[in-house]
Amino acid sequence: MIDSHVEPLTRDELATRESIPKNEKLLEDEEANLGIWKDSLDGGMKLTELKKESKRLVKQIEQYTAANNINGNDYNNAVERKKDVDSRIEALQTVQLNHQNKIKRLKKEIKDAKTNWEACRTARKSSSQSIYNKCTHIREQVRM
Repeated sequence: MIDSHVEPLTRDELATRESIPKNEKLLEDEEANLGIWKDSLDGGMKLTELKKESKRLVKQIEQYTAANNINGNDYNNAVERKKDVDSRIEALQTVQLNHQNKIKRLKKEIKDAKTNWEACRTARKSSSQSIYNKCTHIREQVRM
């Protein structure tokens, strides 16, 4: 009521102020989604499993190479399996990175909105027609 009748706020200030709790809720949801993804069998747990598999395959390929057995089917199968595992790891890391980037973006938007809102409040407060200045004027009149 105060915002619309006593000291009207600009649309920018209202939008900025309203964006903060909305983005805080989105941030909370996105952090929860990332947590769920990390604990899921097809998400973070699969990524961990595939990274272990990739390390195992690297060792296996190194053994074949050290034994000078790079022309055999086992070597070729290990190389192909490693390529497949690495592409799956990359896909899962992309999903994880998307979650992390969204969280980072929301945190930045919240921080920027709070800074912008404070700037709007400071500018409004310095206006001669602001409630703050009118109250200060009344206080000064009472002291005299």
